[in-house]
Amino acid sequence: MSRRIGKVIFLSGFIASSASAFAKTTVRDLQSVQNAAIQALSSQMDPNLGSAMVMAVGLGMDHRSFEPATPLGTAVGMDLGVSLALFKPPASLSVALENTFSNVLSGSSSANFSDMNQLVFPSLRLQLHKGIGNRVDIGISALPLVKSIPGIGGSYFYGAEIKACLFRPEEGPTISARVSYNINYLQVNAIEVSTNTITPSILISRKMGFADPYLGMSLQYATGSLKMSLSPSSLPGAYASLLSGLPQVVLTQTGRSYAGNFFGGVSFKFPYVGINLVLEGAYNTANMNYVGTKIGFAF
Repeated sequence: MSRRIGKVIFLSGFIASSASAFAKTTVRDLQSVQNAAIQALSSQMDPNLGSAMVMAVGLGMDHRSFEPATPLGTAVGMDLGVSLALFKPPASLSVALENTFSNVLSGSSSANFSDMNQLVFPSLRLQLHKGIGNRVDIGISALPLVKSIPGIGGSYFYGAEIKACLFRPEEGPTISARVSYNINYLQVNAIEVSTNTITPSILISRKMGFADPYLGMSLQYATGSLKMSLSPSSLPGAYASLLSGLPQVVLTQTGRSYAGNFFGGVSFKFPYVGINLVLEGAYNTANMNYVGTKIGFAF
């Protein structure tokens, strides 16, 4: 009797452990199939989408100083303001979005983003610059995370720079070198883009009374990643069924971009009231030209 009871207990334990192992194997197999399906979907994204998004966010929304070559100096030497730049998105972005939506999402074969090429995108920032010595300025810009901002709540944009005066004669133009580093995170509905941008610049200006016109050129280099979070029900039939157990399907892509800028502007500092107004425009080699302005107070 005791032997029979032992055999029953042994067989029960064996069956239970086998069932558990089978279940784990089935789950692992399902996860492997789902991962393969997600990779297959990712491969149907336009291969240029990541770089186009990095170009739009990393270059178009880059830190812009809106400052001439002339140093701020040490007599307080501070500039506080708000800047706004309007830029054209890259032409490759609309094509890449259209191809991706047509290939990846069910019922989106008629997706049309051609109107995007007629739009201009804004880049708004708070700006602070401070003179450090007679030849060096530092500056920061930011649009911090504010979830209540319509359309881009949860996004943030931060930049920093250092500028060194290379040549400043008593008469004639001032020449300075500047380098900035920028971190952007843009979230629009199901799309998230993270970028890092470094921008070295050289600029020349000639201060004349309350106006300080300037010219410059820069090279922008950005790297980053794109993440698209999609509902399984929005995917084509076979993928929708296979991935229906997931809350979201996340597709990712990395990218990088670079472009040259030739920019010019004029800084007005109105005496007695301390108001600083800057107007600037630029030609961009990636056809992402921009115009912008900064208004604030100079001390």
